[in-house]
Amino acid sequence: SPEGGENVTSPLDVVFDLETVFLAKELPGGWDDKHLMRVSCLGARIGPPYDERGPFSDVKPHRPGGYFVFGPDDLGVPHEPTSAFCQMLWFKSRQLPIRLIGWNIAGFDIPVYEGDYDGGQLVPSAPGFPFEVFDLMAACERHLGHRVHLDEAANHILGEGKSGDGALAPILYRTGQHEKLVNYCLKDVELTARIWDKTVEHDMKIPWYDAPATPETAR
Repeated sequence: SPEGGENVTSPLDVVFDLETVFLAKELPGGWDDKHLMRVSCLGARIGPPYDERGPFSDVKPHRPGGYFVFGPDDLGVPHEPTSAFCQMLWFKSRQLPIRLIGWNIAGFDIPVYEGDYDGGQLVPSAPGFPFEVFDLMAACERHLGHRVHLDEAANHILGEGKSGDGALAPILYRTGQHEKLVNYCLKDVELTARIWDKTVEHDMKIPWYDAPATPETAR
């Protein structure tokens, strides 16, 4: 049936964001050493809709609506290890296509994740990576000629901004304020996911900026 065909061919959208253990200023090469920042927390929204009986039914969401948390063993929240993020998606991609979506994921999150990844060769910049990558910030930058921060975009598009400053996330992790860290990370995921939802509704153009959302390589 047409409905069944749509379920097979339509990609599952996975919006993600991560926080780091180190700041750029703490590393010898600064921003050139993103691969050394290490991941303190990775949040993702799988869907919508998130189907509790679907291909991710064996993994428990951290929050309703398909919001998941991945982190190192000492994060102290219900989660999977950080490396399980790509491994889980790769396993599920054998059942349906997957799109990875985020804000500056090509320039920041993916390089940081790859530097901290211990799951073998399944890395976004490797040949044959099985997922499409949509970087919403890169789309805005290509269209406008300058970078747009998530806080600015969220205020324009959604009428609300971020819950804090990302530079504080490493401090939250180091001082054991893991609940605040998870809440901050998932808020960024939520904002990005809502922008993506509006982009899909807007014929794949990012509202306000009218920037086409097109697939791109991880780096």
